[in-house]
Parts: sequence; C-alpha cells; structure tokens
Amino acid sequence: MTSVERVKNAIKGKKVDRIPVSFELVGETDLKEIYIKPPRDWHPKKYEPFVFDIDNYQPAMYCKKEDEWGVIWEYGGTVSASGIPVGHPLKNLKQLENYVFPDPYGEGRFEGFDKIIKDYPDKYLWATYILLLFERLYCLHGYNETLMDLLVDLDTIEMLLDKILDFQLNLIRNLGDSYRGKVHAFASTDDWGTNTTLIINPELWREVFKPRYARIVEEVHQQGMDFWFHSDGMIEEIIPDLIEIGVDVFNICDPQLLGIESFGKKFSGKSCFTMYIDIQKTAVEGTEEDIVKEAENLVKCWSNEYGSGVLAMDYRDMGSATNDTLARKKIALSSFKNAFEKKRLKQLK
Repeated sequence: MTSVERVKNAIKGKKVDRIPVSFELVGETDLKEIYIKPPRDWHPKKYEPFVFDIDNYQPAMYCKKEDEWGVIWEYGGTVSASGIPVGHPLKNLKQLENYVFPDPYGEGRFEGFDKIIKDYPDKYLWATYILLLFERLYCLHGYNETLMDLLVDLDTIEMLLDKILDFQLNLIRNLGDSYRGKVHAFASTDDWGTNTTLIINPELWREVFKPRYARIVEEVHQQGMDFWFHSDGMIEEIIPDLIEIGVDVFNICDPQLLGIESFGKKFSGKSCFTMYIDIQKTAVEGTEEDIVKEAENLVKCWSNEYGSGVLAMDYRDMGSATNDTLARKKIALSSFKNAFEKKRLKQLK
C-alpha cells in the first residue's frame, strides 16, 4: 500500500496496512504539508513580510510583520510560526468600501509546489492557507470588535465575511485548476474554542458560519481534494455540524481537553481525526509512560474497528511546545504504531 493509498483509506475509514503517520522531524511520514504563498509581486507597506511556511520559517522575536491582507503581527519572546495580530486594517468597518482584497490568482501563490511534488512523488500532499473565515475576520477587524459586531452590526460583518469567502473559494479553484490530482487536500484554520466553551453561541455559529463553511467544503470536493480543518479548544458542540457538511479531516491538538474516551464514543468512525499527544499537557510535561498511555488510548478510542479513521501527526509549530523534544516525538510515534498493530491484530481474531 502506497502512502497516498494509506492516507486516503484512513480518511475514508477503510482498512489500512498500518497507521498513516506524519513525523517529519524524526524522519518518517506518509504526508507532506505545503504552504500557499502571497503573490510574488506583493510587498508589505511598513514591516517585514509575514509568510506562514513552517518548512522555511526564520525565527522571529521582538518584532512586527505584515501579511498580504495588511494585518500587523507582533512577535514577543516565544519562537513560533505566527505572532499576535495587533494591527487591523478594517478596525472601522466603514473602511471596507475602500479596502483592496488580495488576489487569489496572483502569480507565485504556488511557488515551490512543483519541486515538492517531484521530491515527494508517493506522499499525500496537503496545501495549507491559514486563517479561513473567523480568524481572518477578526484579524482584519479586531477580536473584540468582531465579537461585538456579530451582535450589533451583523449585516456589515456578513458583507465582509462574504468577501473573505469569495477570496477563499477562488483560491481553492486556482489550486484545483493548477494541481488537480497532484495536491490531495486543502487545509485551513479557525480556532473556535476556549478551554471551556465555544467562543460564540452555537446557534449564531450555525446561522452565520456553517453555510459558508459548507460552500468551502463543497468547492474543495469539486476540485477533487479533501478538506482539512484545524480548530483548537472546546469545539465539541459544532463537530456534528462540521461532519454533516463534509469535513474530511479534523486536525485536533488538545485531545485531553475534549476528553479522549468520551470524544471517541461520540465521533469515532464518523470522520477522520489527526492525533498527537496533548500539546498543552503530555507533550510538554508528560513522562514516557504518560506518552505511551495517551497514544494507545487515542488509537483505541478514536480509530474505528479497523484501527482506521485516524492519522498520527506530530505538532510542528516552531518551539511552541518547548519540551516536546525529538525523544518524546519518537516515543509517541512508536506508541501510535504499536497501538494500531494491537488493535488490528485484535480485529483479525
């Protein structure tokens, strides 16, 4: 079974010969993430350019950067792939009528793709463009302002959201037109949860965001790709909605927060989930025994009866989990693989 076949089978919940893994930092992977870039002719107005690309990231501390949307990112004393958005070009929504949106068809968006496709011919390739709808919305308008205006100026917020949506749909079409059959998935991010609850009322989420996500998923599928969605926090309330509209892979990094056993009982076999030891707890402070136990529990609870429907995937965001050493990653990788084999053998009996 090739890596592409293995990953595609896992996403569909079909039998696999072993658990698909993405542990590039320790030299073993069935997948390769590639990053959609800003247009080649884009230049920031004031600061260094913000470009999200973990593979080619240059550590930045105590500085500011500017992305192609005009958002200013501030970096403190922690090395990570992105800072904190502090400058919002649409803080006043009246500025929307004069705001110029980025060009989803700009030359250079897929710079480096051809080389990666050539270098990784047998890998499942997923293309990432971070900040899909909600995160892009509050980066443009401001976090507090966005939460307030979702309640007091929803018409204007939805107008801005639809312009963001239009950009994302055209970016996906561009990706599909350019690399159909060569890039296997489009991935993006919207963190919807705090450590205790969803950020907004779930009914407001279903009214405003769910139908727009549905259009994105539909377009990704029309372009022959899977849709990957990253969202941290307590998002359990909207998981069924996201499954309903066809999200293929959920990228989840804090399984303890969701409850490994309870989450598995509700959603195992209903979609595909990436798994890694909890980045807030086990990855940074767990013992070797803790790592082994959690990896085994994740495979046991989140995979289906075949041990499928899951991907074991390392967390690579540049130093955010400072104690998540290569040794810990190797232990986690081995534990995920061993746990899959135990479940597979049990199923064969």
